[in-house]
Amino acid sequence: MAEKNFGAAFLLGASAAANAPLTKIAEVLSVKAPSLSRGTIDTTTHDSAGGVMEFMGEGVADPGVLTVQIHRVPGSDSDAKLLAAVASGDSLLMAVNSNGRNGAGVATKMQTKGIGIVTGYEPDDQPVQGKQTATVTIKASGVWTQAALAA
Repeated sequence: MAEKNFGAAFLLGASAAANAPLTKIAEVLSVKAPSLSRGTIDTTTHDSAGGVMEFMGEGVADPGVLTVQIHRVPGSDSDAKLLAAVASGDSLLMAVNSNGRNGAGVATKMQTKGIGIVTGYEPDDQPVQGKQTATVTIKASGVWTQAALAA
């Protein structure tokens, strides 16, 4: 069963501490949560059956990249917080809230939470007719968790 997107949120902490308070970034337009991936190592030899390549999984997985598109409001609290995060290069606690289902299959708010480094805060094009937006890029670091939020 499909879930609605409306109501997603991106939250950013002041540090990577597990109990760091999270602040909601204002005026989020879209959020792409991190995607876990694993590379492969080619293990093909001249003895590989049928002349077909063989592979094994790499030892570690890559937690991926998050992207968040927001309304850009120069000088706003969100603008200042994101600029400071890029400038510091520090690992920060962050979370993405979205609609989902709990273990019993009941619709609820879900939170994907982990550590990341804000690597980019890029103002998008500013057309003559339109609004200011920006794209935030975050490199996920370590294991991210997903859990239902308390009602």
